[in-house]
Amino acid sequence: MSSAVARAGPITSTERVLYIDILRGMALFGILAANMRGFNAPMEVYGNIKVLFHGRADLIAQAFIDIFIQGKFVSLFSFLFGLGFAVQMMRADARGARFMSFYPRRLMALALFGLIHGILIWAGDILLSYAITGAMLLLFRNRQQKTVLIWAGSILAAPMVIISGFYIAYILGVRRGGLGEEHKTDMAKVQNIINVYAHGTVPQMLRENWIVWKDSLYTLAFSIVVLCLFLAGLWVWRSGIVERLAEYRPLLKRVCSVCLPLGLLLNAAVVLRPFLIPPAHKPTFIGWLANVVSIPSLPLLSLGYASGLALLIQNERWRARLKPFAAVGR
Repeated sequence: MSSAVARAGPITSTERVLYIDILRGMALFGILAANMRGFNAPMEVYGNIKVLFHGRADLIAQAFIDIFIQGKFVSLFSFLFGLGFAVQMMRADARGARFMSFYPRRLMALALFGLIHGILIWAGDILLSYAITGAMLLLFRNRQQKTVLIWAGSILAAPMVIISGFYIAYILGVRRGGLGEEHKTDMAKVQNIINVYAHGTVPQMLRENWIVWKDSLYTLAFSIVVLCLFLAGLWVWRSGIVERLAEYRPLLKRVCSVCLPLGLLLNAAVVLRPFLIPPAHKPTFIGWLANVVSIPSLPLLSLGYASGLALLIQNERWRARLKPFAAVGR
C-alpha cells in the first residue's frame, strides 16, 4: 500500500464538523422512527397507512410520523452522503492521497453490506442503492457548481414530468387503465408475512425476507432520484456554507422561513388527502397534483430541518442540548 493511500483514512477528531455530526445523528434517529412499522412487516405498510393501523389514535400517530418524519430524514441522510463524498474528495486532495484508490473500494464494501443487510436482516435496505448512486457521483467529481445544481434540479423535476405525461396521456385517451389512484393491498399476504416474522423459524423468516427483498429490487431504479440529494450535498459543501454557518446566517434564515412552513404544508396535504378525499378508481386532477407535489415536498421539509438546525447550533444553549446527537453521528 502506498503512503498516499495509507493517509486516506478516517478524518481525525479535529477535522470533524459538529453540525454534520449532529445532523447525521438526528437523521439516524428519524430513520429509525420512520421504519419501526416496516421492521416486522412487508413494504406494503409504507404505501397504505391503514394496512397496520385502524384505531384513531394509531392513525393519528402514524399520520404525524408521515408528515414530520417519513422520508425527510432519509433525505437528509442522502444529502449527507453527497456532502461526505465532497469532504472525502477535498481532504484526500489536501493530503496528497489518490481519491480513486479508496473510494471505489468503499462503495464495493457498502454494496456488500447492503446485500447482506437486505437479504439476511431487513428487506428495506438502502445501502445497495447508496453504493450504486455513489458510483454515479463520480461523474460529477470535476463538474462546476452550476452544472451540479442544474443536474440536481433536472433529476428532481424528471419524475414530475413523467407523472404529468401519464396523466395527460390518460386525459387525451392515449392510455387507459392501470393509472387509478386506488391500489388494492393483499391483506392476507401482508398478514402471513407478519405472522412469519413474529412466530416463524429462522429459515422461514429468511425465506420471506428474501422474497420481499427480491420483489422490491425494482426500487433500485429510483436511485437516480437519490442522486439529486447526493448532488445537493456535494454542492452545499463546495459552496462553503457548512464551514461558515455564521456568515451565511441571513441566507439560512430565508431558507428556513420558506422551506419549513411550505414543506410542512405540502407534506400535510399529501398525507391527509386520502382521509379527506377518497382515492378514485381512475386518474383525477387531485390525484395528479398530490403525486407531483409529493416529490418536492420531502426535500423541501428536509431543507427546512437542515437550515433550522444550522441556525440553532449557533446558539450556545441549543448547541449544548443538541451535542449528544453528534456522538451518534460520528
